[in-house]
Amino acid sequence: MIQGRSAGIRGGLVTKSIFRPAPPVLAGKTLPFIRMLMRRTSPWDWSTIREAFRWRGPFTFSLVVLRETLRPLVYWHAYYIFETDLTRQPVPEPLADEHMDVQAYKGAMTPQKAKAEIESMGQLDSAEIDARFSRGDMVVIAYAGGEPTGYEWLCSANGALELAFGVHWMVGPGEAVRYDKFVLPKWRGRRISTWLHSATVACARDHGILRTFSSISTVNKQSLSIAKHYRRTAAMKLTLVHVRGLTRTFRKAVGAPFESRFALPAIEFTPQKKAPKTLERTAPNQL
Repeated sequence: MIQGRSAGIRGGLVTKSIFRPAPPVLAGKTLPFIRMLMRRTSPWDWSTIREAFRWRGPFTFSLVVLRETLRPLVYWHAYYIFETDLTRQPVPEPLADEHMDVQAYKGAMTPQKAKAEIESMGQLDSAEIDARFSRGDMVVIAYAGGEPTGYEWLCSANGALELAFGVHWMVGPGEAVRYDKFVLPKWRGRRISTWLHSATVACARDHGILRTFSSISTVNKQSLSIAKHYRRTAAMKLTLVHVRGLTRTFRKAVGAPFESRFALPAIEFTPQKKAPKTLERTAPNQL
């Protein structure tokens, strides 16, 4: 059982950064590679750099720095895709030592107080929050002594949720995607995300969801360590590469077909030079 979880519901795609930092100055000069990291195309500032180095370690941090440096030319994401069968797998117990209260909200009639709490965490603006609730998404918020510490979202709308580069999740009846888990920096390192994970899975099950999916970046070592603790095995590894100036996103899926869970942007299916020929049926139910 998950203590402190509230299963009741009150009320009826890749988060973009809002950071626009100025380049840091060291001894009156800005190093060239730092200038590149801190350009408007990068969401990094000194606090995120320190935090990334602390939690990801030197090797993974170096990979992230390389990716951010190449951002003006090419950018890539690599994800592990996890599947949870709620008909066979129990709700995971939180790993955090301290007690958390959790509350779930869903729909356009969600109280303004909950929306304000989400917005106060600094990752989403009010328009994006309203759009998610209008779509029917559910959010679970974790509280410590009445103070919001983080949230996780759940989306069951097919083709509505973007993973990256216009690639969208495909879900069927009784399926949903857990996404956009966030914990405030001052609360990190306490495994509060496990409270969010447990509560979101439990709420999904209580509302008729039979299977949930989620993605974890290959450079997110903390989330991967928690998945390892729960002995979860990825159903797919998906790599997406986007080259600036091209309309295509290069992809590679390992473990399962790409089309089993994702759909490409519409532009990927549009011929660039001529219209497609009309297909003629040569026999019933046969092309």
